[in-house]
Amino acid sequence: MQRIPDLFSSKGSEKNKNEEALIASLYQQIGQLKVELDFVKKNLSGFPDVKRAWIEPNHPQISISRQGELPDLARSSYYYQPVGVSEEDLLLMRLLDEQYTRTPFYPRIAQRVC
Repeated sequence: MQRIPDLFSSKGSEKNKNEEALIASLYQQIGQLKVELDFVKKNLSGFPDVKRAWIEPNHPQISISRQGELPDLARSSYYYQPVGVSEEDLLLMRLLDEQYTRTPFYPRIAQRVC
């Protein structure tokens, strides 16, 4: 009868130690995952096409918005559709290029005047 309190207190302290060890392990895993995520974000900066390919629109648990946040991709860039160059723009660029080829000194004169 005299040892009953010791039995309960030792089990409680063992349980607390196990819980503390589990919590420490979970915090360590969280820290490791954060370091790895920061590493991926840093090394993939400037490659939105790669980041865009990672997004799974029909993922059952992670929204598109959150999937974009993870690799640091703006949600709007996921939906962006590149617009081609119009025929009119191509014509104007060709004409400007021809003019510059014929008279490459024109921009320098204009810069001196201004």
